[in-house]
Amino acid sequence: MADKPLKWTAQQQLAIEARSREILVTASAGTGKTAVLSARCVDILTDDADPTDVSQILVMTFTDAAAEEMRSRIAGQLAACYRATGQPRLKHQLLMLDAAHISTIHSFCRRMITEHFHRLDIDCAFKIMEPDEQLLLKSQLLDEVIEQAWADGALAQGMAKLLDNRNINRGGADFLNNIVAISRFLESVPSKDEFYERSRMLADMGASAANELVGAQKQLIARLLRRCRSQFECSQLLDRKLISPGHWSEQIQQEFIEPVNHCTKLLESDRINDLASYALQFKAPRFTNRPKTISPETADLIKAPAKKAIATIKSLADLALINPNYERLAAGSVGLQTKVLIELVQRFDRRYTEAKRQINRLDFADLEHLMFRLLTENADICETLKRRFKYIFVDEYQDINTLQQEIIGRLSAGDNMFVVGDIKQSIYGFRQSRPEIFLNRLANAVDDPKASGALRVDLSSNFRSRKAILDFANAVFSRIMTSDVATIDYDARAHLTESFNYEPAKTSARPHPVEMYILDEETGDEDTGEQGAGIAAETISASQRQAAFIARRIGQMVGADTGAPEFTVYDKSIDAYRDVQYGDIVICMRSLANRANEYVEMLRLAGIPVNSQSAAGYFATTEITDAVCLLKVLDNPQQ
Repeated sequence: MADKPLKWTAQQQLAIEARSREILVTASAGTGKTAVLSARCVDILTDDADPTDVSQILVMTFTDAAAEEMRSRIAGQLAACYRATGQPRLKHQLLMLDAAHISTIHSFCRRMITEHFHRLDIDCAFKIMEPDEQLLLKSQLLDEVIEQAWADGALAQGMAKLLDNRNINRGGADFLNNIVAISRFLESVPSKDEFYERSRMLADMGASAANELVGAQKQLIARLLRRCRSQFECSQLLDRKLISPGHWSEQIQQEFIEPVNHCTKLLESDRINDLASYALQFKAPRFTNRPKTISPETADLIKAPAKKAIATIKSLADLALINPNYERLAAGSVGLQTKVLIELVQRFDRRYTEAKRQINRLDFADLEHLMFRLLTENADICETLKRRFKYIFVDEYQDINTLQQEIIGRLSAGDNMFVVGDIKQSIYGFRQSRPEIFLNRLANAVDDPKASGALRVDLSSNFRSRKAILDFANAVFSRIMTSDVATIDYDARAHLTESFNYEPAKTSARPHPVEMYILDEETGDEDTGEQGAGIAAETISASQRQAAFIARRIGQMVGADTGAPEFTVYDKSIDAYRDVQYGDIVICMRSLANRANEYVEMLRLAGIPVNSQSAAGYFATTEITDAVCLLKVLDNPQQ
């Protein structure tokens, strides 16, 4: 067995040593998931009772950096084991590690496709398209497809219907960009042809399609009603906190929450017609007058969640399942427009595939689809790969999509998968990631190691943050993460606990490890002291104002003016505490677009060294977009 250089927690030890079953690990940031995953690999490779070769392990990640870190950690631990035991078998594993299947999912697919290219009728010398090259090609092909569609007499009339009242002034150009968006969505669908066929069938069915999808619509309505109730309850909570003992709480309960409960009961008892009548006749009550002691801003804050819920309830009447006029008013027109849009997407998809073949290029989605084809059309290859890999590891499993899961499922023997994920860190929705895949598998797993079935292991011991920070994170997430709003409850199993013994924090003017500042942009003051960093609000943008404040706060942290940093940090590389430095600080944003440059400018003006990675691609930069627009006008002055 592998040496244990670290003192593992009971849950970590379980994740490392459990065998002969599927294991699903939930692990937040700082809980040692990478250490556990690499330690499990080494534990398997060094197990003399069941010898496993490194070529029999498949480790899939989502980034090249994560794959390299995994390989490095496994190599370090294997080397330590070899030095301790001197076993020739371990030396062989070390020598073969560079050839092991430790990579991103796309790299693994590319490797398999290259090995079996003759089964897929592709040129083995293919190259992967760069994102900007892909964007430019799609833009060009979209224009061609639209132009050809207008020239097609059989489709032109449907095109006119599709674009009627949609961006009339621009010829529907903005709406037709949805063709690319739908094509991108289909990248994660295992069978595009089945999707097209089913979509056309539902479009032809008209109102009966609503009956075909009644189960899905019921689930949607139930989810929306739960969200509405949560939003009303949020308004209630704010009301009781800000206007003790509460001014609108009783009204919210009687006039808002009770109607939602009534709708839920109608839905649960399958009284759809009654629910439809109730939703169509629903008139939102008006809030009673606010107390004079409460400011309009406070009142708006309390009412905001409730108003969102009211808008949602009103929107229920638009659903085909509920609206009795759907067949008469919309079904026929919607069916025709749907079929036209499907045809356009299919034409675009064919043209894009042909264009890539002509230049011998593939994109990342092609790698997944070709791998899926390889496994589904070649039973011998699928069976060979399934026998080859005794153990399969998947990191960041919350970001898996449907097609990737289909590929992994065909490679797995059913009891040899080890996946690690954290729903809170699901960030690839724009790439059609499906966190519900992980959630559904977790729901069917067991916590008890002695019970049969897939095993769920929750890593809740955090080795990165102090207790006060973890308490803050637990308090926030337990309130905002519920199954109705975020598809998962932040329950006791998800709560993080401190597991690293930090020295007591240095006493300073700011003893609290978590600080929150609200910058008031409407004060009208030319100098708001620390918040505004002494800069008049009207002379700079809101982003620059925020950046100026952050710059000042960073300067205080590192002691730029006083020479005395406010606190020390633990540096793992030297196993000691040292003063905080600029390189220890990161600024996180929802989006870098249009803001990063302003922050960089303000930080540099304050003398703070900064490194920023822009989110904009080459073809999204101002200079390039202007040049592309000019070329389009020269090509077609009528644009």
